[in-house]
Amino acid sequence: MRRVGRKSGKPTLLLANPRLAVAKGMEYCQPALLPEPGIHATASVAADAHIGENVTIREYACIGHHARVGDN
Repeated sequence: MRRVGRKSGKPTLLLANPRLAVAKGMEYCQPALLPEPGIHATASVAADAHIGENVTIREYACIGHHARVGDN
C-alpha cells in the first residue's frame, strides 16, 4: 500500500489487490461468529469416540468408531 497525494488534497490509497483489502476490512468490521460448543441433536457420534473440550459438532455430522476430536 502506498499513499499518493492528488491535486484534490484528499488522501488516496493505491492497493495491489483492492478486493482483498475490502474483504479484510469487512472481516475486521464484523468478525465471524463462532458457534456454541456442543453436539447437535442430529449428529451421530459413536459411543467409543473421544470428544475433546469446547468442541462444536454441527448438524448431521458423523463421528465414527475410535475417532478422536481434539480440544477447541
